[in-house]
Amino acid sequence: MFRLLSLTLILTFQNLYAEIDKNQYSNEELYEKVENLNWKNNYDEPIINDIDANAYIDLRNFPMVEYISSYEEVQQFHYWVNGTESPDTKYMLVIYPSDDPDNYDRITVYVDLYDDVGYIDGSDWVSLDPAEVLEKQWKFEQKENKVKIENGYDPIVSIDWHIKPTFNNKKGYIYQTMKLFYEDDDVTYNTWIYLLGRDGFQFLNLAFDESKAKYVNEDFINLILDSYIFEEGKSYADFQEGDEVSSTTATDLITSKEPELIMFIPETILCVDAINDKNKKEFTENEIAVIFGVATGFNIYDYSFEGGSSYTSSADTLVQEVQDYCLANPADPFILAITKILYGL
Repeated sequence: MFRLLSLTLILTFQNLYAEIDKNQYSNEELYEKVENLNWKNNYDEPIINDIDANAYIDLRNFPMVEYISSYEEVQQFHYWVNGTESPDTKYMLVIYPSDDPDNYDRITVYVDLYDDVGYIDGSDWVSLDPAEVLEKQWKFEQKENKVKIENGYDPIVSIDWHIKPTFNNKKGYIYQTMKLFYEDDDVTYNTWIYLLGRDGFQFLNLAFDESKAKYVNEDFINLILDSYIFEEGKSYADFQEGDEVSSTTATDLITSKEPELIMFIPETILCVDAINDKNKKEFTENEIAVIFGVATGFNIYDYSFEGGSSYTSSADTLVQEVQDYCLANPADPFILAITKILYGL
């Protein structure tokens, strides 16, 4: 499962770069701003060295790829296109799948930070129920709809499968494609890919519309997966007895959207454990990371309240208010303190 170290890494990335531009722009202005990002392509720079995952991405097998590898610009692009932030995403690729140079059909691929949770055993895959996965994902999308509406974007009205969850246990490939329906009969497709390594997994997300669905089949997905190459000794097939085995299973990856963002905080962790241990009066970086994780939805399924959070104060204020609550209520669960502040309970 998602670990505090990974969340701290994401927060560190955020602190290194400028804030996201959330101003409202016309379509023409937005198009110009996107065009002015630092785009690269697979003709001039076909290899992305992914130090984060001990791997590299070889883009030479695609007719044309344009991509952004700057973390700051990836965050900005994601917000301009989707209306939501994605601090876990490190690369953004635009693949042109047609060999016709006059065909500009394209498919967007988001590449997340590598999650080194250990080797993931796929023996539980036989218990996966695609219908249950679909139902849980719909609950997630309903939560996301609130954010989209607040940012002026259209909500999703229903979802369905295009490619049901699939696991290639020889290569360590897990993938699925879901259809997201909007008002006015608009449809967006999302393909979620999990490339398993010896010590964790890499998550990729493909986004495209109805007119591009003809390109995305299992062969195309496997072409993307085969382009992601781990360093020697780091692939799924390199697993050896004695390696760390993850508590995350293959079905966990499918039954939770982007499981690297799922962070479980036991109710047995009390405020006294977080704030008053050895008479300390301020949170450490780990406790602050937990607070930010809950505030941005990393743990929202386990501890959600009807109606969603309307908290609007700054991050510093949030931390201070949770600290004050914990000092006054040391016997309360830490997760309860956070959610009470976020939801004004």
